[in-house]
This record gives sequence, C-alpha cells and structure tokens, in this order.
Amino acid sequence: DHQSDAIHPQYLSVYGKSTILRTDEVDFVDTGTLVPRPDGVSEEAYALRVYSGTDGPRFEVGDLLICDPTEPFVENQWHVVGVKRGDRVLAEIHRIKEIDTESRLVVLANGRQLSLDVCSSVDAIVNIRPRR
Repeated sequence: DHQSDAIHPQYLSVYGKSTILRTDEVDFVDTGTLVPRPDGVSEEAYALRVYSGTDGPRFEVGDLLICDPTEPFVENQWHVVGVKRGDRVLAEIHRIKEIDTESRLVVLANGRQLSLDVCSSVDAIVNIRPRR
C-alpha cells in the first residue's frame, strides 16, 4: 500500500532505497521524502526515484517517476512492479506486454516472465519528472 500521508494531500511520498554498490536493486520502501503532487492522480499515487541506468534511454538516473496504482493496466506501457524477494520487496521498472491471469504470468516486453505470485503490485507510471 503506497498511500501518501493524508496530512499532506498536496504531496506524494517518495519510495525507493538503494545502496551505492547495488543500484540495480531498489527496495520498495518509503524514504520519508515528499514531493509536490501533480494534478489528476489518486490518493494512492506515489513517486519512485530511478537509481539505475538500465532502463535508459526512457528513464535516467535521478528521474522521479509518478506512479498511480489506481490507473488501469495498459499493454506495452511502463509500470513499476513490486517484486517479492525473500523478506524484501524490490521496485522494478518494466514495460509490460501483458498480464496473463490464466497462467498467472506477467509477460515483459523483453520476453522475460514474472510469476504473479512474486508480484506484490503492478503500478502505472503516469508522469516523469526529469532529474534536474
């Protein structure tokens, strides 16, 4: 549940913590930082900082992704996927081809597949604030 603090409805909580040595693994946790909320996003919307350049050229290190879990899934669009790894949940950025509920798979645009059983969330990226 990535709800922004109800005390600050004009702001979004920023999620995503990484270590200097493992920028490819971003923990899906609240950083305690708030950023201005754009118009048109739900109360459940949140922001995620990009730590790795592996998703380039679409996203660059330092970009802030505005995500809204209430937006419907759209094929071939970019999403933030909460992926369970042991006792951690990692935030991964993927372009998703489809969600196959019958086979319980999330099919990524690059051909990889994730089991729905390891996905805690699949949230639409609705806006990008480039790094300044």
